[in-house]
Amino acid sequence: MPTALSFLLFGIATVIVFEGVLAFLGLSIPTYVAPSWGNMINAAQEAINATPRNYPLIIFPSLMMFLFVLCLNFVGDRLRSYFDVTEVKI
Repeated sequence: MPTALSFLLFGIATVIVFEGVLAFLGLSIPTYVAPSWGNMINAAQEAINATPRNYPLIIFPSLMMFLFVLCLNFVGDRLRSYFDVTEVKI
């Protein structure tokens, strides 16, 4: 069960990245239905194209998405290494 949970966390991180990419490309749900990191990054990109001085706008949602996925991967890796029976020494 713990191994399945660690793989589930890796899968959730992968789905979040895929959804972010699809939302950035405009292929996800509209912004008024539910917010997503990809929609936020896309809105920041449009604001940068309108006014170049708004460049830091794209950094915040991108950084938050990156840190969240990184944390999910660290937690999944820690669970995998904690419950790995092949590394147990007798």
